[in-house]
Amino acid sequence: MEEEILDIIKKENGQITFRNILDKNNIGKRELENLLLDLKLAGKILQVGNKYRLFPEDLLIGSIIVSSTGKKYIMHNDDKIVLSPAFF
Repeated sequence: MEEEILDIIKKENGQITFRNILDKNNIGKRELENLLLDLKLAGKILQVGNKYRLFPEDLLIGSIIVSSTGKKYIMHNDDKIVLSPAFF
């Protein structure tokens, strides 16, 4: 069932709502809610507002660190990515 949901979201290019996904499947509301939550927690989809999209492959999640000198970095795993002052 997960693959079917992922295919629907992919076909709609991230512009699909919960109601639209529900209408395109023979699945109960509660079951779909749980399935979408599992997909979000697994990092396979994102919910942006009330719409769902596939998690971008090139998106990195990290922590923003500000040094005592005011320089800003993003820490991703063991990588330190320096942010331009113009970024903020």
